[in-house]
Amino acid sequence: MFAEQGLRASLDGVARRAGVGVGTVYPRFADKEALVEALFEIGDRGLREIPLRAGFGKSRVAELRIRVATAVEQLVTRAQAEGALRPEITGNDVPLLLLMVGEVAQNAQGFRPDLGRRYLRLILDGLRHRPDATDLGEPVDDDELEQFMRGWGPVPR
Repeated sequence: MFAEQGLRASLDGVARRAGVGVGTVYPRFADKEALVEALFEIGDRGLREIPLRAGFGKSRVAELRIRVATAVEQLVTRAQAEGALRPEITGNDVPLLLLMVGEVAQNAQGFRPDLGRRYLRLILDGLRHRPDATDLGEPVDDDELEQFMRGWGPVPR
């Protein structure tokens, strides 16, 4: 259910899909948040949405965001030092770029499975350092990125 519906999936729906009664699901998972916490052990659409939404798995999401942000900052710094990445790119740009490509890939899967790769290549070309590159304007700061992530995607129920 989470693989198909993301965080819109309900515990009742999960029970029906699994072919068990809700009495089997609720003793193991008191609520949807408990089930979502368990999703950190597997990968699917629901897991893809969790780091982007602050509603579920808050402590693990916070830990994950710190670990990922640190690694991304190191990558950005190294690529800029090597002259491969535009100097005005920040680590906060990366999650938004990944969201853009991810949404294209996810939504085109049924009719154009190659479309995500096309737009990934387009974005990668735009990230390359070139002397004639156009001004990007101000990057998002940490607060703006957090505000964006809170407003993105389906609303948990």
